[in-house]
Amino acid sequence: MPIAQDLYRIRRGNNNEVINMGDPVLPMAKTISYELGYDHAFKDMYLIHLSAYYKDILGQQNYTEYISANSKVIYYQLTSNSYEDIRGFELELAKIRGDWITGQVNYEYRVNTSGYFGVKKYFENPSEQRYYILKNPKQSKPRPTPRIKSVIDLHTPLQFGPKIAGQYLLGDWHINVLSYWRTGSWFTYNPNNVPGIEYNVQYKDNYSFDLKLAKSIQVGRVRLKLYADVYNVFNIKNFSGYGFEDCYDYNYYMQSLHMSDGAAGDLGYSNFTGKDKPGDVRDEGVDFVPMEWVANVESISTPSERPIYFDGATSAYMQWSQDNGWTEVNNNYYDEVINTKAYIDMPNLSHFVFLNPMDIFFGISLSYDF
Repeated sequence: MPIAQDLYRIRRGNNNEVINMGDPVLPMAKTISYELGYDHAFKDMYLIHLSAYYKDILGQQNYTEYISANSKVIYYQLTSNSYEDIRGFELELAKIRGDWITGQVNYEYRVNTSGYFGVKKYFENPSEQRYYILKNPKQSKPRPTPRIKSVIDLHTPLQFGPKIAGQYLLGDWHINVLSYWRTGSWFTYNPNNVPGIEYNVQYKDNYSFDLKLAKSIQVGRVRLKLYADVYNVFNIKNFSGYGFEDCYDYNYYMQSLHMSDGAAGDLGYSNFTGKDKPGDVRDEGVDFVPMEWVANVESISTPSERPIYFDGATSAYMQWSQDNGWTEVNNNYYDEVINTKAYIDMPNLSHFVFLNPMDIFFGISLSYDF
């Protein structure tokens, strides 16, 4: 069931105009799911789990937009026209017993298909409505995004080491290592609306490592637990996608990447071929060095000293200086720019580029067994 805020709220803008409105009689979404699995245990400590699943969601909550002919009235109405199909399989290996190590590793292969019934935008202007229906498909079929999750528990036996004041100070220590990897999701980047391009770009893979340390002390019925949680223990900087100031900032970043010809070769702009993916960033502390393609450097009326220009007339990388004019870029300098990714035009809101810094928490838990 949708939350009450979505059902009953009417949201207004600065001029008291309606921006979006709920629907208190919105029907609930319906989910039908199936799963078929097989478990096999061996040697009294290992478990293999294999399962395939399918989930069908109908009447999923979404918003439909309404636009007047003069575009002065634009608002969103809560609707339930969305649907989604989720299917995939899981393979998991678990070690469920052990004096020193237990844990599990899980691999999941998932495919999502989503879409909507009817129309997501209603234009009062009939020509705009026809154009929208022509350009907007009702179903999206993203490519699969496999992922691997693991939880490894390193621990000492309960009665390990010397016994002092009735306690084994080296016993029952737990170090949990939680890791996660997911291949980058696919999306469509088509700034010039070239026909036939869909899901051509893949984000950089995401991965993370967390660490949890705990020690329990039992005195009669009282249990004292000391613990420390370290999130993102290696301070891995995964690109958030929230650092863009506007659509221009987003396009500047995307078009500065040296993506493969398969991803950007047909997008209608001069792409420098490379192995970059969205999520790649310029090395920390490196100054921005734009790389620009021009038909002929001699035709540039006001060249800048900062960029590296690719001269289409000579197929050479050139730089301009006030003292020497046009000179070919030094190979060592070019390699440094490429290796440090100095050519990437980073998002303007730099404080939002990475949103998962390393965090450390310490805590004490006290419990009593009645």
